[in-house]
Amino acid sequence: MKRWVKAYKENGIEGLIKKERKDKNQYRSLDEKTYEFIKESYEKNPDIKISSLYEKCCKFIKTFSDNTISYHTVYRAVNNLDDFVKNHASINIEKIKKKHQAYRIVQTPLNINIRDFRQNSIKKPYLYLIYDISTNDILNYYLSFTKLDLKKSAAFLRDTIIKNYKPNENFFIKPQNLLIDSFEIKNKRKIEQIKEILDIKIENYYEPNKDMEKFINFLKSDLKNLLKETHFTNSLHDLDKILYSYIFMNNIKNLNDESPFSSSGILKDIDKLDILLGSAKRKVQEYGIRFRNGIYRNPDLKQHTGNILDIKYNVNDLKEIKVYFKGFFLCMAYLSANENF
Repeated sequence: MKRWVKAYKENGIEGLIKKERKDKNQYRSLDEKTYEFIKESYEKNPDIKISSLYEKCCKFIKTFSDNTISYHTVYRAVNNLDDFVKNHASINIEKIKKKHQAYRIVQTPLNINIRDFRQNSIKKPYLYLIYDISTNDILNYYLSFTKLDLKKSAAFLRDTIIKNYKPNENFFIKPQNLLIDSFEIKNKRKIEQIKEILDIKIENYYEPNKDMEKFINFLKSDLKNLLKETHFTNSLHDLDKILYSYIFMNNIKNLNDESPFSSSGILKDIDKLDILLGSAKRKVQEYGIRFRNGIYRNPDLKQHTGNILDIKYNVNDLKEIKVYFKGFFLCMAYLSANENF
């Protein structure tokens, strides 16, 4: 009532006319479609400016609606995004208590100069780690001059499962879930195939693990001191030996783990792991199979000279390939001795 009296004294009858909101037709609360767009944009570029994200949102909304969105709404959405990601994640890692229920792959750059003999240049490698979410135990690691992608992650998972072989029971241990935060998974078809054959769900997960971040920071710091104390030749081979001692020798239980695990984590058919390998077709030449600038040989290939065969390969280890003829395994072909991968 007081506002009406004041408005009448200041503007007369016009002051009593209800004014239309300037932000009419703007979202005061976000719909799921727009929130998902903000979430994906933020995940791809966490350092994006709010003003840039606001412009992107306005253009996005115009593709399906005449409504607009306020700057404040976008700002509020980004501030709450961490909670949104956590609440909408398809897996709740806080509820994971059993070993081998879920693994996570992380990637970190190492500030160490290493010689890449293939390209005769000095590079800084990346360290891949895969760990059990329930315990933070490191299960495997890998050094590479290139960043993680789905092919490398799948091959890395395969190597880890093979390491988890139980000779007394004659089976392998596999996870039910694999979480990845180093890149955005786009090949949905491959993910579905892995789920169907291995019953392993692979998905993106971006919540930080502070304990693992601390471990990685300690590792990087300790590596500097270890390299000073050893006769380091700037090779991946030497760095690999140092990392093995650092990660595993002080934690023998990771190498001989006898902890109980779910029956859904048992894998008896190792051939099913082929879904985690890369695949290609190559023509057999008189000298063997040429693949990725390397020559692979096996005497059994000679009778197939001129034929195009299927091959499967581990992108992280190209010393050998698996060769198939009409869907059946034919042989292993090995990289020639004068080649170096």
